[in-house]
Amino acid sequence: LVAGAATTQSVRAEFDRSGVDPAECVILCDIEGEEFALLDDDILAYLSKARFVIELHEKAIEDGDAKLDALIRRAGKYYTTAIFDGGSRDPYDIPVLRDFRDDDRWLLCSEGRNIYQTWLVLEPLASA
Repeated sequence: LVAGAATTQSVRAEFDRSGVDPAECVILCDIEGEEFALLDDDILAYLSKARFVIELHEKAIEDGDAKLDALIRRAGKYYTTAIFDGGSRDPYDIPVLRDFRDDDRWLLCSEGRNIYQTWLVLEPLASA
């Protein structure tokens, strides 16, 4: 869904307009550091039945570590939280790459990131 700038109000309005049940959604959130502002208590409560995968950008913004801690605390009222990373990749374990040159195999496993990327996963609490 692309509907302009994401704000608490615009996200709520889009869910209300569409009639989509948040309990049936997995929300992929990649908004370059704005996740810390958008995912306030109001929107987390409103979407408390949805699942989230949030690409984190705490290293790219001022006070990012503190903002991440605050987001995890806010989310903890409604969700179990877990942070994960991309993990190791071995192109030799991918059969379709066996006929590729070594350089090409390794390039295919790279996302070209200049930072160590992490994601926050939110799973609704049973009682939320």
